[in-house]
Amino acid sequence: MNIFSQVKQLKEMQSKLKKEEVTAEYNGVSITINGHMQIINIKLNENLNIADQENAIQKAHQDAMKKIQQNLASSFKGLM
Repeated sequence: MNIFSQVKQLKEMQSKLKKEEVTAEYNGVSITINGHMQIINIKLNENLNIADQENAIQKAHQDAMKKIQQNLASSFKGLM
């Protein structure tokens, strides 16, 4: 594989990552992040107190980050 085809594949992957989104939920709180690891959406659970909401946000964010990182790793394996 030459350098030009690798660059083309990387650009295609970048474009795909912009569109990729994962959502993780914990205790009724959900967070959606994109392939650039930016938070797209947060939905709270109005039945939780502030401390429980904070905890749920943190756990849902950690889970979403793991999911997106696994997706990224899988994508890069395809290039190797």
